[in-house]
Amino acid sequence: MQKNIMDCIIQVVGKKDSGKTSAIERAVKSLKDMGYSVTVLKHSHHSLDSPGKDTFRFKQAGADYVLFFGNDCGMFIPCDINIIYLLPTDILIIEGLSLIHI
Repeated sequence: MQKNIMDCIIQVVGKKDSGKTSAIERAVKSLKDMGYSVTVLKHSHHSLDSPGKDTFRFKQAGADYVLFFGNDCGMFIPCDINIIYLLPTDILIIEGLSLIHI
């Protein structure tokens, strides 16, 4: 039986400092303990992967991939949200992007 590329997409939205990052950190750790591969996509207008920032914390929590989607995209291909469907991951957790429907 062939495995699906992505089994689940979870989107977390809320106001600044409402606990989104902490909730995602706990979810990543729990899902990894259950044997799932986990990718986190963070939408922000801030710099990427600085110590203490969300993307850094998601990586420290054990996410297999952390994607950053903002005004400047760090990919050398067209930065299209549909690229998430190419990820070899069981579960995708998205923080933000509340106006985009996947």
